[in-house]
Formats: sequence, structure tokens, C-alpha cells
Amino acid sequence: MFDIKTILKLREQKKEKKQFEFDVKNMKNKYINKRKSYGTGRYYNNCTYDGYGNLHSYNDKPAKTENGVKYWYKHGRLHRGNDLPAEISPTGNKSWYWEGRLHRIGNPAHISGGSISYYCNGELHRFDGPATSHCGLHKRYYLRGKLIKTEEYRECLWISKKKRINVK
Repeated sequence: MFDIKTILKLREQKKEKKQFEFDVKNMKNKYINKRKSYGTGRYYNNCTYDGYGNLHSYNDKPAKTENGVKYWYKHGRLHRGNDLPAEISPTGNKSWYWEGRLHRIGNPAHISGGSISYYCNGELHRFDGPATSHCGLHKRYYLRGKLIKTEEYRECLWISKKKRINVK
């Protein structure tokens, strides 16, 4: 019925299939053994996930740590409440995120080295001073993400102060 070559070929295919099934089974076992219970989410590869597979922080612990940088997530977006930074690096760089956008009211949303940046809903924005400054020297003014010249900024500030005085 079958010649020797066909029989050897079928045996080889059977061995490969068994090896493949064995590898898949081992992969599943490794995943199940690595996964740990962490709140209501899943923990795998030094990251925490919610029920939908998105990165998510539980109990104010970072969801992900990569090269010493700690990240806090809420359902897949960088986020941390209570005016705490969502990204902290070992060099001292800090970034505040709200629902995946750089955002912080009244204080800088990004601090790295000697530079600070003020963000509102992911755009550079600050009404009462420069939105970015490096070591207090190189200052740039932004309103709603648009760069404004220093003279224009001072004029806008003067007009707003004058209006406030007239209203009273």
C-alpha cells in the first residue's frame, strides 16, 4: 500500500505535530504559572491588566515598570489622580497625566532636569506666566497650544488686568 518513504514522512509529520502540541501546552503552562492574582486584574510580565486586557493600576501601585521608570494607568491610558505624577523616572523626571493627556492645573505637568512645562488637556498652556522654561532662562508663552510672543502675552495680560479693574 504505502512505500517506505511515505511511511517515514507520515511518522515525521506525527512527531512534528506532537512537538507543536507539546510546545503550545508548555507556553500555556508558563503563562498560567507567571500570572499572579493582583487585585481584580491580571499580572503578567511585570504589568497589571484589567479584565479587558488594558494596562491598569490597582491600589496606587504602578501598572508597569520599564528601565526603572514607573507608569500608572487607568484602563489603558496614562492616568493618576490626587495630583500625583503618572510617570516617574529614577532620574527625577515626573509627568502628570489625566486620561492619557499631559494635564495639571496650577502646577507644571512635566518636570525634567531644570525644565518645566505647563499643560492643559495635552496642550501647552499657561495664562499667568510662561508655559515652558528651562532653568528659568528660556521662557516661552503658550495659550491653548499656540506659541505667543512675549510682547503679545504682556499686552493680553495688561488688557485682562484692566478689564478686571473696570468690572469692580
